[in-house]
Amino acid sequence: MSDFPQGDGDPGCPKCGGRGVVDYKSPRSIVPGTLVCSCVRERDILHNLERGWRGLTKARPVEATPLSEYAGQDLWVTSPLGVFRNHLYRVAYDQGPRWPFNLFSDADLMDSWLSRVEVHDIYDTDVFLERARRSAVSGRFAALVDLVDPPGLLILRVGVKVARNAAMPEVLLEGLRHREQVSKPTWVVDSPGNSLGEGHVSYNEPVGEFLSDWDHITLSGKGVSVSQERAGDSESAFDLDLSPATRARMAAQRSSK
Repeated sequence: MSDFPQGDGDPGCPKCGGRGVVDYKSPRSIVPGTLVCSCVRERDILHNLERGWRGLTKARPVEATPLSEYAGQDLWVTSPLGVFRNHLYRVAYDQGPRWPFNLFSDADLMDSWLSRVEVHDIYDTDVFLERARRSAVSGRFAALVDLVDPPGLLILRVGVKVARNAAMPEVLLEGLRHREQVSKPTWVVDSPGNSLGEGHVSYNEPVGEFLSDWDHITLSGKGVSVSQERAGDSESAFDLDLSPATRARMAAQRSSK
């Protein structure tokens, strides 16, 4: 091993000894180089998981998930929160340390939409309490677009908001349409006990129409170990409501293995 100064790797790593890199010599190069050590990559991936959704590193990742097919596509997911967290961990881990995903809630959307309203003029209970808790006049985002535009993949968890606001479905739809406008993928996540349909605080008919041609995946069970090959099994840990084109693509991928 070359004599390198102490780096930012794990001092106990048997591969790099704390350097953070390992020696590598390409057959096409005279000068040896280095590669990022797996201990650094592991650390950076976990940091990215926490950046995208605080607490995600505490999940129990599944071995395989149908969500991996949609890292760059729109998707509607219905799942218990814990099960979804386990599946998202797998996707985010496999995508690597620089995958630009973020998870926000419908309450976050409303907060950002009302960000320019003085706190004493807010009549939305969820937003008012959150602002009061932070002791700030404005929210984390100056406008709705500041929340919905930046992520490579935006994951919107609906059903976090409890207090009704007549504008909530329109705010959700505006965010979805903005993502469509800038050609960026979005996941909408609801739960089996509070599905995004009639009576949901974030639902109206235009929202339903917008999502009507999205693939819809329902995750259930413990979600500890699943595989895509079980998707057609009635005992599966997830059920798929996919477009014909997506079904054909997944079938072709399975037959090529």
